[in-house]
Amino acid sequence: MELEFSAEVELTLSREVDPTEIEPTVEEFVKEANEDLLQRGVPTGKEGAKIESYRVLEDTIEMEITGTRYLRPHEAAMRVRKRLAERLGRKHRVGVRDLKIPRYEVVLRFDREVTRDDVRYVPVADDVVVEDGTVRLTFQDVDEEMLRRHVIDRVIRLVAWAVEERSELVERVTKVEPGTVVDESGPREIRFDGDVTEEARRRGWVKEFPGRGQWIYTPPMAALFEALRDFLLERVTRKLGFEPALFPKLIPLETMFRMRYLHGLPDGMYYVCPPKRDPELFDDFKRELYVWGELNDRTLGSLREKLRDPGYVLAPAQCEPFYELLRDEVVDPERLPIKLYDCSGWTYRWEGGAAKGLERVNEFQRIEHVWIAEPEEAERIREELLEATKRAAEELELEWKVVVSDDPFYLEGRLLEDRDIELPDVPSYEFEVYLPFKGERSSEEAWISVGSFNVHGEHFVDGFNVKEKSGRTLFTGCAGLGVTRWVVGLLAQHGFEPEEWPEPILERIDEKFDGLPEVPKTLTWPE
Repeated sequence: MELEFSAEVELTLSREVDPTEIEPTVEEFVKEANEDLLQRGVPTGKEGAKIESYRVLEDTIEMEITGTRYLRPHEAAMRVRKRLAERLGRKHRVGVRDLKIPRYEVVLRFDREVTRDDVRYVPVADDVVVEDGTVRLTFQDVDEEMLRRHVIDRVIRLVAWAVEERSELVERVTKVEPGTVVDESGPREIRFDGDVTEEARRRGWVKEFPGRGQWIYTPPMAALFEALRDFLLERVTRKLGFEPALFPKLIPLETMFRMRYLHGLPDGMYYVCPPKRDPELFDDFKRELYVWGELNDRTLGSLREKLRDPGYVLAPAQCEPFYELLRDEVVDPERLPIKLYDCSGWTYRWEGGAAKGLERVNEFQRIEHVWIAEPEEAERIREELLEATKRAAEELELEWKVVVSDDPFYLEGRLLEDRDIELPDVPSYEFEVYLPFKGERSSEEAWISVGSFNVHGEHFVDGFNVKEKSGRTLFTGCAGLGVTRWVVGLLAQHGFEPEEWPEPILERIDEKFDGLPEVPKTLTWPE
């Protein structure tokens, strides 16, 4: 990709001047800047930026600046402002009060044909022209905040990525092909061939909630869930020394921004809009609701007016508070690793049309493990968790496999970034179990992830400014065991008759509930 830049630049002076008085100084400065200032830092044999023309007015100096990828016009303009202000101040007692760029143009030339579909939406750009292998971006009234925040550089990177279809970051980072099976149990005896959701619904073990991807789990299913959760806590979590924590599930947008989750998966979260705290403000809504007698466009529109902008999301990853716990802190290496777990409530992800049955829901429960350690130990902790999870699955007589993930949630937000951080050779593994009712073993659809084992490298350490007191590298990690999915996996392979369930599960149900609880029946339900 080749880049061309040009910009109209306005330097506003601190007072009105006689143009003929300062023009010789400006002329001398422009000549020197083109020869030296605007070539500094540019590789030998390459071109930097250049002031093509200028005009001195009573209160403004106008310039036309061109540039290259090695020094872009907006960067050149900021250099010019600083140095020219120093010279004008010394010689003429006049400063430069403001820098404006009324018009900025960037031309990106690619070695392939480009269509408008390749560049569907470009934020900030006032005009986008696509012709053959060229994308021409025009920005109007570029201010100093845009320059300071490198907005134009990000726009260029965004367009280049969209056109050149850069590979997914996980494919560039991982040293093992995503989708590779690194371990598996081999085939097991399957005792059930029905659809888990339909059988659970028929028996009254679950009832669909009005919200999409949500279910009410009645006593038999809840008892099985608790037995499985307690089994995993004993065999995996506590055995490896993880300590309990209670994490909030209402997560501020600022936290999601720092995690880069907003950058990577904004369509996968539930957003929370706090109400304006004024009871009288809601009188109109309550009256609309009474008069219409239903939730419709009118009543919902009235409610929407009383809500603030989204300020939170419902926890989509469950590990979010761990990084806030460490934010801006200095870690003592003598107290590492820090290993916590949370299983205090629901996790929420908006699956949209992908939500289906009990195996893919929008609201689910997990045991979330989080840790921070030096790199080698962080990866060792993940391996220990994986090994303990394999042993647990073996004890439950489940058919399982471990796969190199092609979708580490935390990497999505770095897709367009080139920040120099250290990442592990394999960012993420998925622990999957076989669902016979979904198809043959060879079908990807017949396997469901019940655990995700991630080492983030410096991703969150960098995003939350976590330091080690001697400056050594720190990695974080997280591993979630999706207990509600483990329940589906166990029922899919062992069926709904308790006598067919693994002994460790039966023992816990008998000990805690004195046998499997019954369904709370009504005259009309379950069928």
